Amino acid sequence: MNAKFALCFFLAVAASAQQTKPSYVAFVVPGAGTSPTQGTYPLAINAANTIVGYDEDSASLYHGFARASDGTITVFDAPGAGTVEYEGTWSESINRAGVIAGYYSDAGGVYHGFVRASDGTFATFDAPAAEGTYGMSISDAGFVTGYYLDASHVSHGFVRAGNGTITDLDVPAAVNTYGMSINDTGDVTGYFWDARTVVHGFVRANNGTIDTFDAPGAGNLFEQGTASQVINSSGNVAGHYIDVNYVYHGFVRARDGAIATFDVPEAGAGPYQGTYGFSMNNAGVVTGSYIDGSNVYHGFVRARSGAILRFNNPGAGDMGTGGYGINDTGAVTGNYIAAPKDVPRGFLLTP
Repeated sequence: MNAKFALCFFLAVAASAQQTKPSYVAFVVPGAGTSPTQGTYPLAINAANTIVGYDEDSASLYHGFARASDGTITVFDAPGAGTVEYEGTWSESINRAGVIAGYYSDAGGVYHGFVRASDGTFATFDAPAAEGTYGMSISDAGFVTGYYLDASHVSHGFVRAGNGTITDLDVPAAVNTYGMSINDTGDVTGYFWDARTVVHGFVRANNGTIDTFDAPGAGNLFEQGTASQVINSSGNVAGHYIDVNYVYHGFVRARDGAIATFDVPEAGAGPYQGTYGFSMNNAGVVTGSYIDGSNVYHGFVRARSGAILRFNNPGAGDMGTGGYGINDTGAVTGNYIAAPKDVPRGFLLTP
């Protein structure tokens, strides 16, 4: 290898390393509180790197927010949102067009769904006969899924079309059904509780057919089972399951029903420790959190190949870091618990 070639090779490798080294940007929503549990809670990120979530202020009132790719943060409240302790607005999801879905609680403590357009205008909604409505996910086509409570406080899933029409989504034989994620073709995933309070995953195709499933190794006792969290454009599903010892493990379910389970190295093996899968992009890359044997949270990204990257925000204290949302470029958002006051702050991790 001659000197000129060697230098070019070194520069190319160095440039590649710089491009692939993850970078962190920490942020705090203006007005967020500074006591433990108060602070900033990012939940989702779209292709334009706009992050949405909510903050808890010093009066324990909640507000939605959107953080643009240039770092500008817009704080907002849904029309009719309550203005006292533990009331307010929660943003859960954002689509490619910048439309946000979530829910808010009014002055009477009743929850309602909302859709916020990119120009800041709101449409609020309630499922028919609902005692409370929660919008959890919005597709690029503007369809929303979530769940609502009836007069008996039983949970039912729903799909809200772009024109505002709401369709019930109930898994046969379920006691409670929760719609958690909807993809661009209208397929929905979520989970349900059976009569024994065991959790199972489901996928509802856009034609209304429902498949239920359990991850291999999922327990079948009280609050054990399979919690499906997200579905991507290919119909692949990700989430976590709880085994017979109440340890959490991640899983990915292919459209054909094949399930791959995984554990992050260093994840704890005690009750409520382990691996939690929360979000997946259209390339099949999963992000989430794991709890180690000392009950500290850490973030992870799992490639479609199964390779796992673990991460901790540099400013995290003893309580750690949680990954919650990932977009198609692999950018991840979530929060970390900042020392020394244990206040949650947001972060953007770019690959």
